[in-house]
Amino acid sequence: MLFISFMVLCIGAIFAQEVEPPVDYLEVLDNFPVWFGTLAGIAALGVFLAGVVNGLFKITGKVGKQIVAWIICVVLAFIGNLINLGFLSEATWVITLIYGLGAGLVANGIFDVALVKAFILAIESQLNKNK
Repeated sequence: MLFISFMVLCIGAIFAQEVEPPVDYLEVLDNFPVWFGTLAGIAALGVFLAGVVNGLFKITGKVGKQIVAWIICVVLAFIGNLINLGFLSEATWVITLIYGLGAGLVANGIFDVALVKAFILAIESQLNKNK
């Protein structure tokens, strides 16, 4: 019974990281710190901005849409690092790039936040071990 309770608590923590993409520009500006607070927030903002860019430039190809989402998520991660906002404010440029690419994977629906976060933490621990 203890094992089942532990598994339920872990699943709840995974689902707690979901952030809904913004609906309009006012919501982006109103909750600006929320979008840079977590990996899920950057991915959600990336989904919204990728939709806007895809609509502006009329990008219809699946691969083109994915590339736009990855570029936007990487740029958002670097913006968060440059202006010292959110969880990437103290990160190195390599870690920021990795988080941006991870947010792009989440924004494209390829992986979920928990899996990408675990993978990034494994990479980060390997990078820190080499120092």
